[in-house]
Amino acid sequence: MFKTVKHFYKIIYYFFNFLIKKGESKMRYRYEKTVLGWNYHVVNEKDNRTMFHPNAKELKNLKRFCAANKDILEEKMESESNYGLAFFACGYDGQGQQDFIEYWDKRGVSVF
Repeated sequence: MFKTVKHFYKIIYYFFNFLIKKGESKMRYRYEKTVLGWNYHVVNEKDNRTMFHPNAKELKNLKRFCAANKDILEEKMESESNYGLAFFACGYDGQGQQDFIEYWDKRGVSVF
């Protein structure tokens, strides 16, 4: 099936890159300075506003977050509420929200 271990890892690499690119179809990103310093942010397509959260120092980390949580981001962009992304992901489960925030923080993405 796989010629070598290197061949296996190469296939896995291309597969995950395909998934990341597939999930970012409508997402746009902007690199700008905020109170947290220079970071990449997601841009709201409707009004061209930058979302403060999520943000990341490296674009690849933000793209991974967007690919994994596209439905949550779209729901947040359409909402008029001031709830954070962790609320949209976990609802009223406070521990779940904290776990969600910590999980993505370990991967270089700041989420609120």
